[in-house]
Amino acid sequence: MKKKSWINHRYRFESLFKAFVGRLAKLQDKGVYWHASLLDPDSYPNSKTSSAGFYAIWWGINNGLLTEKEYKIYATKGWEAMVKEVHQNGMLGRVQPVGADPQKLPKI
Repeated sequence: MKKKSWINHRYRFESLFKAFVGRLAKLQDKGVYWHASLLDPDSYPNSKTSSAGFYAIWWGINNGLLTEKEYKIYATKGWEAMVKEVHQNGMLGRVQPVGADPQKLPKI
């Protein structure tokens, strides 16, 4: 009985994950970044790097929840955007400072 309950929850969470990632992918801006406010990008017009976004997409592809054909482009663009922001010293740019608001992020 418990296994059946667990399976029902799994399908529910898989459905939520697919819906979330489907929406997240569509919110990637033309510069292949995501904004601090996904639903109101004008409130914080500076985009930022987000490993969580493309990690979730790759995880879904690798675990058979998302199709590579449909989602690989978003994951790849997210990765490329992040790699493009690695500074000479190895630090990652366009990142919201810990404990800070999503202020204007300088391009270094």
